Amino acid sequence: MQLPVEQYSVLDAERIERVEGNIFKCYLSRIQMFQFVIEPILIVQVDTFDTGGCKIEVVSADVLGSPAVVRANDKFKISSRNIVNWEVLPGDEKMLHSDTSLAVELDVPRWFIIPIGSIESTGNFVLSQTLNQVVPRFLAQLRKDYEIWAAGDDSRAPVDSGAL
Repeated sequence: MQLPVEQYSVLDAERIERVEGNIFKCYLSRIQMFQFVIEPILIVQVDTFDTGGCKIEVVSADVLGSPAVVRANDKFKISSRNIVNWEVLPGDEKMLHSDTSLAVELDVPRWFIIPIGSIESTGNFVLSQTLNQVVPRFLAQLRKDYEIWAAGDDSRAPVDSGAL
């Protein structure tokens, strides 16, 4: 994480692509919620810290999927930040840390028949389950990338090709 962002591996060739410099496009796995299919696409900006570590921040998001979901693209805002750093433990072992925050705002039409509380609780559940899968997978990919680099491979090739 001390390399310039431009030298970062995309980690997952099927789900992450470099747009330019420190901007990446991430394709998250399909989510089924009630009769709706949601396929989030995030544009993220990665910035490094002089002290090591990095900040991964969502700068925009769109959703594909069911027609109603696509129409909601201009009805929500997402704010997400993941701070990743490490510490050196006794025995020179290193531990990665990830601190993730996520907030989503959704404009719900007055005529919508599902109560707001149900929408919020369902949305919170889906988002927490998604984060519980995505963040550990990302950290595992980051660890694998580090191990490949530490073994002398400077190719910066993706380390995985699968679902995020």
